[in-house]
Order: sequence, then C-alpha cells, then structure tokens
Amino acid sequence: MTTDRHTDFNDHPKRDVAPSPARVLAVALSRDALAQTPRHVLAPDAEMVLSALAQVGARDVTGPDAPGLILAPLTAKGFDAMDLLATLTQAGFGDRVLVLAPHVPDVPLVRADVLAQAPTLNVDVIALDGSSALHLH
Repeated sequence: MTTDRHTDFNDHPKRDVAPSPARVLAVALSRDALAQTPRHVLAPDAEMVLSALAQVGARDVTGPDAPGLILAPLTAKGFDAMDLLATLTQAGFGDRVLVLAPHVPDVPLVRADVLAQAPTLNVDVIALDGSSALHLH
C-alpha cells in the first residue's frame, strides 16, 4: 500500500485566514518615546507590547508568538541596548531589531558598534532627531 502525502493536504479546502497584526515588542521605551518613531517603522495595525529589559526572556522572543520587530533605546536609565542584543542573540531571535537613539553625532559609528556586538541579528540604529532616512519620506 502506498500513501500519497499530498492527498490529505489537497482534500482540505483552503481557509481564508486574516493575517494577524504585526507584533512589536518595545523594550524600555515609554509611549512618548514611541511617538517619536518614524511613521514608516510601525504598521498602523501593529500590536504593541511594552516591556522592561528584565522581563525579556527566550520565551518572549521565540516561538509562534514572537514579535516580528523589537524596538529599544540605545540607552536609558538602567538599560543598555547591548545587553538586550546579547539576550536576543542567546535566545536565537530571528527577526528585526531597531535601536532608537535621540541624537547621535555619528550614526554610522554607533551602527558599526551595534552590528559588531550582534553580528547574527538583523539590527539597525535609527536617530530620532529627524536625520534618519526613515524620516525623509
């Protein structure tokens, strides 16, 4: 007896499933800080989850409920983005990370430092002073 694995798949009608909104994890950011984020960064229907660094663990950033985007400040009171990047690397986070900086005189230098800290992550630095390319459109 032979089994065609494709038969079972084809016997089920396709279901129209509405895509769920993009999940965004904002670590150590206030709503005021998020309001400064360039408008092109977040989808209008994004599901925003605010969290402190101490609350971010492997379960929060992996699996079916993992965020598609993580936002974090470069630095904040009791917070450094490099610590978060180390946590995300260890957890095996596979999506995008944007590090937000209020004003950085040399964004390429900061970006190089961030990328050196987390070479396996899809990470970038956005200056919130309006100089980021995301602000120009």
